[in-house]
Amino acid sequence: MKGHQDRTNKPLTLLEKLNCYVDIKAGEYRECIEGSTTYEYSDIHWFSNWHCSIDGQKITSNLESTIKNKMHMTQIQQYLIHNKGYSPKAFTMIDWSSIEKAATTLTIHRQIWLTKFVSGFCATAIKMHERKQWESPLCPLCSRCNENTKHVITCKDDRAQKKYALLLRSFIQFLHKINTHPFIIHTFETSLQYQQPTSFVHQSTSFHTEPLLLRAAYQQDVIGWHNFFKGHLSTQ
Repeated sequence: MKGHQDRTNKPLTLLEKLNCYVDIKAGEYRECIEGSTTYEYSDIHWFSNWHCSIDGQKITSNLESTIKNKMHMTQIQQYLIHNKGYSPKAFTMIDWSSIEKAATTLTIHRQIWLTKFVSGFCATAIKMHERKQWESPLCPLCSRCNENTKHVITCKDDRAQKKYALLLRSFIQFLHKINTHPFIIHTFETSLQYQQPTSFVHQSTSFHTEPLLLRAAYQQDVIGWHNFFKGHLSTQ
């Protein structure tokens, strides 16, 4: 069922009422853990009198991640392909393992923001307009385009461009700090500097022909320029 039915001012079914109730309780819980400095994820208590098999193969290590991947990866793949325009090839090229590890280093607040940004549900003008909280879906900076997560990155308003340039410099400085290979840094910098989709391969071949680098750049092109900003990086 659709969420937030309590905003429709219509009689609700029992399931719709329960959905609204749970949504309120989830919000209260989120506020609690966001404000906590001691919250930790609970661990599953394992017992020795059972075992787990997937497709007839007994799982003896990495039980939690193996089950999670089996249950969710197919659904995630179908969603990204049918709803977000990813190709089946792109899905297999993304380093999902590193994304998962990186996400666990974030605070709960940042994890929630990341989830909303990647799914397209963060509070852009389009979403605020859909929620009837803003009068217009137009970008509040340039007032020329409907503002979604893609437009946030490519907006041509002077203020947006200055902010983008500042964040790009910060990103490049970070790459230098963690001793990223100079050719990779150069590829990222030249591919991102114009604030519009471009080819990572084209920027790579303009200064280097290292096969491994070109393979990584090719995969990143297949994954997509916009998807780079979601952290969807090539396994290469």
